[in-house]
Amino acid sequence: MEWYKDPKFRKLQDRWYKKLARLGFNDIEQDDNYLNQTSYVLSASGKGDLDKALLSIEAKTEYYSICRRFLQAYQFESEVDRKIFEYHSEGVGIRDIVKKVKLRGRVTNRRNINEKLMALIKEMKTGKYG
Repeated sequence: MEWYKDPKFRKLQDRWYKKLARLGFNDIEQDDNYLNQTSYVLSASGKGDLDKALLSIEAKTEYYSICRRFLQAYQFESEVDRKIFEYHSEGVGIRDIVKKVKLRGRVTNRRNINEKLMALIKEMKTGKYG
């Protein structure tokens, strides 16, 4: 008999699933909604080509990893600049960053935020920080 079919294992598994449920744990492997969203992302980003989709996800993961390292190492000119880049490194879109950040003495709009982000990303690409 395989180990996962053993009654002792099943009893232990049930006990832990109940404990996790009480703590609010959401198992994404058991969440059909999450799995459907993931399938949609894979099919939409890769046009049905799983290799392209996985490469795209891997590239985005690496990019945001680099952004987080830059966030930790770079000496930002202002706290606002740091906060803008922090939101960016978390994958927050420009429209949402505009809502979260208020630039002192200036109208905050997508253009302002985008200009700051592009300058910071250019600096990040030089690799001459930290």
